[in-house]
Amino acid sequence: GFMARDDMGLLHPSFCERTITSRATGIVCVFLSLAALAAHYHFFRLIRKEMESSSILLHLKEDKAQLLQKRKKLVPLRLEFLSAFALTILLAYNAIFVTAVEGPGSKVGNLYYSSWISFVMSML
Repeated sequence: GFMARDDMGLLHPSFCERTITSRATGIVCVFLSLAALAAHYHFFRLIRKEMESSSILLHLKEDKAQLLQKRKKLVPLRLEFLSAFALTILLAYNAIFVTAVEGPGSKVGNLYYSSWISFVMSML
């Protein structure tokens, strides 16, 4: 397999811990991404419902700027920023921890590239 074994055939402890950390990071990142998508969908529905009710109740007396102002109040930008920041920090830690000397991704390969590419993509 991809994990190094010592002379006795046992897994090297740093590979086990770092591999488990890498998998846990992946799971947390998937959870945060899905939570962000769910929140976006939920707030989009709230915004659309608010805009439709405002338009119907006021018989289109509100102008577009007022509706957009209501929309800005409903969008959770702080939550989105915090989750993006947490993902970036988590993926940076993962890339450094997994690809460090004697780590499971220390040799150039799939784990090495996926760790660094995911970190770089999180900063975009």
